[in-house]
Amino acid sequence: MPYRVKHIPGAKRPYQIINLQSGKVVGTSTNKGTAQRSIDHRMSAESKDITKYKRKVDNKMHSFGETDLDKHTIRINKSKKKNTRGDILDTIVHEKEHILHPKKRENTVRKATEKKIKHMSPKQKKKHYSLFK
Repeated sequence: MPYRVKHIPGAKRPYQIINLQSGKVVGTSTNKGTAQRSIDHRMSAESKDITKYKRKVDNKMHSFGETDLDKHTIRINKSKKKNTRGDILDTIVHEKEHILHPKKRENTVRKATEKKIKHMSPKQKKKHYSLFK
């Protein structure tokens, strides 16, 4: 979503961050630089939303999953031997972790994935799994 900074002279926090789609104020700041960094952060977070990526089940691929950050595509192999629902969820969360933190090393992503799954509710697990039906 595009945003812009609007200056309101005399206000306690004179720089407003406006969502151009809705026209609503989504944040305020004391200076223009901070407001711009906030916009950059919002734009970055929105580009990392897994639902904005093309999600595909590809049972012919060699690995369990793959993320292409340039093409905004995630592929998951659901038919690997001994691939249980838990293994598939692990792959989905793992690939999402690659999107959120593209510079993390593989081993760090694996550890973060394990930790995230441990703390997920059954409802959250179901929501993630349903992304690749």
